[in-house]
Amino acid sequence: MTLTMRHFVSYCLRMIEGTISAQRSHAPTRWFQPELAGTLPRRIVDAACVCIVRWGWPKTTLEDIAREAGCSRATIYRTFPGGKDAVLEAYRRHAVASFFSDLEPALTAEQTLEGTLVELLVVSTEQLTRGDFQRRLIDDPASILPQISFEGLSRVLGFCRVFIAPHLDRFMPRAEANRVVEWVARLVLSYAVTEAPGMNLSDRATARRLVQTRILPGITIKTPPTPTRQT
Repeated sequence: MTLTMRHFVSYCLRMIEGTISAQRSHAPTRWFQPELAGTLPRRIVDAACVCIVRWGWPKTTLEDIAREAGCSRATIYRTFPGGKDAVLEAYRRHAVASFFSDLEPALTAEQTLEGTLVELLVVSTEQLTRGDFQRRLIDDPASILPQISFEGLSRVLGFCRVFIAPHLDRFMPRAEANRVVEWVARLVLSYAVTEAPGMNLSDRATARRLVQTRILPGITIKTPPTPTRQT
């Protein structure tokens, strides 16, 4: 069964950033679920998203976030004990949940393995090569690079396996799906950090060629059982 966003968000909250302090852990953690849209914590983090895209995280202040959210600095501190760092942590969780939420329709709509992999490449590349990820990669690489290298990369790949691999179960065994998901995730992250000349993974024709020539030949496809002829 495909993992639901509610289950995945719960998984993210348990695993992402194991160094969160006990104080920060008291901040609201389930506010980004759709049914809680419009709540004060959601307004604050939505405001942080706007400010980060506009100015980058290093230049964003609590005053900026408070102004955008229509509240005071004191309200932010009461909602997210720890101040700016706690808001950043909540924003990161929001970004993870939003990324996979936006990816889910593309994974469920396709009926073939090739089509599913093409959409996985295209949509995830579009997500990472626009907006905040690229802005932070340029303005504040220290906040991005640790998340996609060494232990940080292991967490990212773990999230990808948990959420994306179930969508490939209809095509291959789970162990093979995990391997393929990790393979594709590494490709997308590598491209997002350093774009290759002539290789635009957000272009479906380019992504399809890559899938056909480099990915599909290395995959073990689940073969359907041979029907038994009745005599």
